Amino acid sequence: GLKNGTELIVANNGNKELKIFPLLNGTTAKINAMLTDSPSTLSQLIDTIAKNKINILMSISRTLEKGQLSEWTAIVDISECKYIRKAITSLKKLPVVKSLEFEKSKS
Repeated sequence: GLKNGTELIVANNGNKELKIFPLLNGTTAKINAMLTDSPSTLSQLIDTIAKNKINILMSISRTLEKGQLSEWTAIVDISECKYIRKAITSLKKLPVVKSLEFEKSKS
């Protein structure tokens, strides 16, 4: 069901195998969040994501200022999330979130 121009994630699973995940229009999105840099920050964010039935396909996090600021970027599957606006609002309201951008895939 792939079409010309469909964006893909290609991941190596460590067993000399590649997995390909298509980013389908309306079912995948990108989240970019600026967060406080503390030990429980990511777990709070991921817990809220899981409660809203958002599946993380790929993510990367990095510390920008130790103890102050970190960044988390993810490609997520939102096909099981019934109330995406409510989910994004609840993520933005977390005390550890300084800013959050959400963008649906346009492939």
